[in-house]
Amino acid sequence: MSELSDSYHLLASNIKDVKFLIRQSERYGMVIPSSGKYIPFIVEGLKEAGSPIVQLVQNNTQLLIHYAFSEDYGCWVKFFDRDKELACLCYQAGDNQLFKKLAAPLDNLLSRAIINQSTASSLQDLATDLVVEEIGSKIAGVLGLQHVSWLSCADLTYQSKKELQKRFSGAEFVNVSKRGQIEIPAQCIPNEWCSEPDQPSFMYLPVPSVLLTVEQEAMVNRHFQYWTKFGDYDNETQQGFWMYEHYRESLPSRYRYLSNRLMNLYRQPTKLLETLRAIIKLVGTDVNWEEYLRGF
Repeated sequence: MSELSDSYHLLASNIKDVKFLIRQSERYGMVIPSSGKYIPFIVEGLKEAGSPIVQLVQNNTQLLIHYAFSEDYGCWVKFFDRDKELACLCYQAGDNQLFKKLAAPLDNLLSRAIINQSTASSLQDLATDLVVEEIGSKIAGVLGLQHVSWLSCADLTYQSKKELQKRFSGAEFVNVSKRGQIEIPAQCIPNEWCSEPDQPSFMYLPVPSVLLTVEQEAMVNRHFQYWTKFGDYDNETQQGFWMYEHYRESLPSRYRYLSNRLMNLYRQPTKLLETLRAIIKLVGTDVNWEEYLRGF
């Protein structure tokens, strides 16, 4: 069986900070003792395994790292300052632009003193001669993340508290009574934002109505031209995918569903434009889009 692991790591000196964050997320969780500067923990979320859990990120007040590794596909490490995603380090086999794509997120982490130059260089070097089966543990080692191997948020669903205590001596459990009680979203009913049935739940969430400046309107038009040309994304350059990731990194966490919505609006120009207007407004003016727009 191939390894599929994901865990969280909070930059905190006191385990109480981690337990408080788990309580705020209203999920069942487990905190693992650590000798490093990051305290590892997991929260129940079987369907969200491998992706950051929104409730956790929304309640975060410190530096939080989400680590995800698949032995078959690669490794993704996301950094959050409060509820804002700062950077995503993505290592996938076969990506011949990996070395270049790591430059911007590493520079961002360096500028915020989250990592030092030595760490950045080591992370960049891992992009050379990438071996997927080994990349997860190597990245964790460079960042100082502990207890990442064969650890997943899904473990809290599949394994009992007693079984987990055997694996992780000294582990502390939070919200045990909430095990298996993750709130199930209400049935999605077609509405003004999505008139079609059986779509992903985020398609039925409201799109904020916004007022834009002349400059923002012009930027929206450029993004609209970009998406109407590429559709979801260009298969060779994956340009649309990287724009989508940039939206997710820049949007406030509670509005990240807008980027997912956008990827489902192919051949729906009116709704695409409406969604882009909200994204550009909510992202603000501090983002440099030129590298992603590529002439549009």
